[in-house]
Amino acid sequence: MLLSPHDPFRPADWRWLRACWLLGPDARSCRKKGEDEHVKVAKTFLTKWQKATTDVGRYSLADKYPGVYFARSLKEASGPDDRFVLEARVLANQPAEVIAGKMHTTPEVVFWYEKLFFDVRSNLHRRDWLVNRVLGPSFHRGVKAREFDLLLKLYALTGGPAVIDALVEGSALVINQPVQKKDVQAFFIADKMDTLARQGALAARCMPVLSETQALVLDAHHKAMSLEAELKSSNQGPQSAWHAGADMVLKALVFRSPEEQAAAPTREKKPAGRHDELFKDFKITESLNGKSGEKA
Repeated sequence: MLLSPHDPFRPADWRWLRACWLLGPDARSCRKKGEDEHVKVAKTFLTKWQKATTDVGRYSLADKYPGVYFARSLKEASGPDDRFVLEARVLANQPAEVIAGKMHTTPEVVFWYEKLFFDVRSNLHRRDWLVNRVLGPSFHRGVKAREFDLLLKLYALTGGPAVIDALVEGSALVINQPVQKKDVQAFFIADKMDTLARQGALAARCMPVLSETQALVLDAHHKAMSLEAELKSSNQGPQSAWHAGADMVLKALVFRSPEEQAAAPTREKKPAGRHDELFKDFKITESLNGKSGEKA
């Protein structure tokens, strides 16, 4: 296992894979001069880890190799959310010191995590490699709403650190927290607009383009372009523009479900539009699962 820098398929955790392989029976036949220094440290750590026969002996490695020890703990943790966020912040090119401060760890741990498990910072300009080797085939197949890891990484590459902060923290609001009751309503309105913008972007990223949804996607795009042109020609401020946009979208839904029609029996029944007819036997949960007839 050479894992050459010339290899276009070399994975982001190549150093860790190399260190593990060097402990195996085939390593002697393929040793090389000038082994990567970080690979050497990882190999030494793994050798001592294997020789330790008690938990106390392994815990002692946290004092000798704190960066490697806790980087490995992050990589192998059963709850992967911390790892997802760390990797997204690296893809957004946030400094190790900033990442460590946000994650309640040290820059040394972030440094060793990058070197051993996520060696991408020096390759951020190689977008083809990032898409194919880091984001992987899911990116080409289509992103799903539950693929938190992939969504974070995608927005890290396209939006950068500020966007990742907004996604992780669940808000992009820059207004102060309300201190008086009279300020609460303004906060809720701002939070609603922020949430709609964020969830709308995520929904657009995750919406599959299928034969059942392509007309819906085209209509939504057309309405968004019309709204943008209308707002550019008006004198509305940002807040009123948001309200106008939300109101327009809500009043111009491209189809109505049977449940919605039945819920308002006193209202005048409108004739089914072409989208109502197209979607009369269609469930949105089927669209989100990628094929008709599949249960959520």
